[in-house]
Amino acid sequence: MLSLNLYSQSTMIDWRDQQEYHTLKIGEQVWMTQNLAYNDPKAPSDCLGDSIRNCVKYGRLYTWEIAKKVCPRGWRLPAKSEFEALLRFAGGGDRKKALKVLTADSITGFNALLGGYYYSYYSAPTVLHTTDYFREDGVTAFWTSTEEYYSNLTAISHDEKQMADVMVLGPRRTLAFMNVYFKECALSVRCVKE
Repeated sequence: MLSLNLYSQSTMIDWRDQQEYHTLKIGEQVWMTQNLAYNDPKAPSDCLGDSIRNCVKYGRLYTWEIAKKVCPRGWRLPAKSEFEALLRFAGGGDRKKALKVLTADSITGFNALLGGYYYSYYSAPTVLHTTDYFREDGVTAFWTSTEEYYSNLTAISHDEKQMADVMVLGPRRTLAFMNVYFKECALSVRCVKE
């Protein structure tokens, strides 16, 4: 099994709330090895199951618009290409291997926890945690900074970018892959160093 621990590990402190995050250099990038947990008082975010304990364990869940801005100074939301490179590095094209290498029960250090997310089928939900459903069947998803068109939906204008790329780990502990979700979903965030 590939061990990412061979690369440099460190910590960083988020100056906004003094939260400490472990970091890991993978290839040319430095990644947070924990989900972001910053509770921005000016931007809504949520905890899994509305439980503060889950925020401590899994980090907070953010819509895409908030995720784009929530990483601390000197850090940013990764692009689709960066998550694709991470999946190739971790699994060499094998999506099951990538899942095993990146999840918390591995020895690699990336420590992705399969804690779930809130998924929305439609744009513009009125309340963050009541979008459409909470998914927690051994799955998690991370926002990328990359927007996508989804022209198969008649309600969406071709001029609008209503979706964004995500990296999904799971479901049911089976695969790691890229997908697209509506921007109003509430997902986890991992930041990379600028």
